[in-house]
Amino acid sequence: MTTVNDLVHRGVEVRSLSDGIDPSTREGRLMLNLMATFAEYEANSSRNASRPASMLLRPRHQIPVRHRKPKRLR
Repeated sequence: MTTVNDLVHRGVEVRSLSDGIDPSTREGRLMLNLMATFAEYEANSSRNASRPASMLLRPRHQIPVRHRKPKRLR
C-alpha cells in the first residue's frame, strides 16, 4: 500500500492489468487494501507455522533440559 500511495502522490497512475484493480476508484482502493491485509496475514501465519511446536510450548526463559541415559550399575 505504501508503494502505491507513493507512486500516486508522484503523479503515476497505478492499475493492475491482470486483476483489473484501479486504485483511483473506491472499489479499487477497497480491493487493494483487502489484498494487502490478506498478504500480511499470510506472511504472519507462515512465519508462526515455521516455528517448532516445542518452541511455542516452552516458557521463554527456561533452560533446555538434556535427558541423559542412566548409568549402568556393575
